[in-house]
Amino acid sequence: MKPIVRGLAGLLAALFAAAPSLAAEPHEIVPQGIVPEGLWVLDTHRSKELQPGRQTLWIVKDDGRDLAWVSVLRDNSGHIHLASYEGVYGAAATAVVGAPMRTKISSPGPGRLHNEGEMIGVGPYEENCAVQDGGKAFVCDGEVQGAKGAQRWHDHFVFTAPSPKG
Repeated sequence: MKPIVRGLAGLLAALFAAAPSLAAEPHEIVPQGIVPEGLWVLDTHRSKELQPGRQTLWIVKDDGRDLAWVSVLRDNSGHIHLASYEGVYGAAATAVVGAPMRTKISSPGPGRLHNEGEMIGVGPYEENCAVQDGGKAFVCDGEVQGAKGAQRWHDHFVFTAPSPKG
């Protein structure tokens, strides 16, 4: 495992459990890179997922050059899936730890991401994301081309808290 995910399972489980209560508190959003660092919770009512469930996305680091994130998904069957990514914007595709995929992330402008790569066993994918609503929303639209044809998703994350300091 990469250093960023080592020993995070307990912390992430606690963050995932606390996410609904964190959403009720106002927090200052301090952008440093492309996407504000902190905890983002998927708004399931505004999203359409390939794998439905509750998801928390932690942007651990984004300084405009390097990006590191951890995702915790609790699917509708109650299984928890952890995935993480650590890489440089614009670099070659990198494996996502904990998920069968490789991704290349670039930024076509302030507050915007473009992801492309392959979901192993499914097919190639592309995703475009944007920070919206003054940094309070992170919205992504993607499509994967596979044996079932084009499958599309829409993620709508809501900023809930800045990254834990420590």
